[in-house]
Amino acid sequence: MHEFFKNFNFHLTLSKPPNHWPLCNGYVTDCLKNELKLDADWGVYLCGSKEMVVDGNKLMIEMGVLKEQVHFEKF
Repeated sequence: MHEFFKNFNFHLTLSKPPNHWPLCNGYVTDCLKNELKLDADWGVYLCGSKEMVVDGNKLMIEMGVLKEQVHFEKF
């Protein structure tokens, strides 16, 4: 997707990955704090459990993303 939308980034995080998982794992909010530098120009889409989305939404706003630019889906 990045090939078509240069400003698109996707960060997959697994809370309980297999042993060989090379990407970020654990709490999504920890990965977001450590891997991303956000500001008001960002738009964010969170998808996950209610708890993760609530925590992620709060963190995104604390990191500078405008509230109306944080979108989510809880499941």
